[in-house]
Amino acid sequence: MLAADPTVLNAVLRRDFASFLRKTFHTLTPGQAYVPGWHIHAIAHRLQQVHTGQVRRLVINMPPRSLKSIAASVALPAYILGHDPRRRIICVSYSTEPSVDQARQQVGEIELGIDAIQAAIVAAADG
Repeated sequence: MLAADPTVLNAVLRRDFASFLRKTFHTLTPGQAYVPGWHIHAIAHRLQQVHTGQVRRLVINMPPRSLKSIAASVALPAYILGHDPRRRIICVSYSTEPSVDQARQQVGEIELGIDAIQAAIVAAADG
């Protein structure tokens, strides 16, 4: 397998929410298989439209374990804040446990993003 150029990978992750979602899944659930079905592409496409402002309201009705929570409540806020840290995001859940779990995942994903940005700044300064 070829090693990916980190600069190219970071550019793809920054521009393509579907790729960012896949990376988020692997970061949060190492060792689990990512099976990119049509529904994941559909969710990613619509959430990308939410990010760009083309879609202002979106309801995702799908069965449990279909990646909707990671996509909409973890990856999307991290993706949006990665583009504009001044944005404000409210995540709502029907109960406390999913809210707490998703908040932990969001913090972890955002911290990983900050670490990657800092590493890129250091590498650019050294280069």
